[in-house]
Amino acid sequence: MFGCAVYVPIAPPQRTKMGPQRRREIYIGFDSPSIITYLEPLTGDVCKARFEDCHFDERIFQSLGGDKS
Repeated sequence: MFGCAVYVPIAPPQRTKMGPQRRREIYIGFDSPSIITYLEPLTGDVCKARFEDCHFDERIFQSLGGDKS
């Protein structure tokens, strides 16, 4: 579902054995049947990943804006 949290694998050069293996991003759509696009909320970059390597959590929807209090 558009806007839900997606956990994408961290590429081997950036990850360590004892560190996290995935990072939480924001799902924004499909590029093809086997490729998804996602948004990195900290940098605003749009990236791609293989669908079968990702885990979706449709219970979490991250906000993009700051706290409006």
